[in-house]
Amino acid sequence: MAFSEIIRFILSPHRKSEFLKLREYLSHQGIKEQYFGHLFAPPTAALPVEKDELCWVIRRFSLWSIVYTLPMLKFLSRVAGTF
Repeated sequence: MAFSEIIRFILSPHRKSEFLKLREYLSHQGIKEQYFGHLFAPPTAALPVEKDELCWVIRRFSLWSIVYTLPMLKFLSRVAGTF
């Protein structure tokens, strides 16, 4: 069974290299399917889209992995002020 997570966040320019390093780290830990890109929404969208807001989809085959979650939580806590 596969599990997918969808994460929306604003990536400031000074965090881009950190995000790319996290994606690379996760791929070395077995997370082979990751997709990300900027969000675009019509004016009538229920949730507004901020400038530089990204959507990151991660597909994994284990419900919980400490190798996966700790770096992820650290990264998201650093960018949390921009949600």
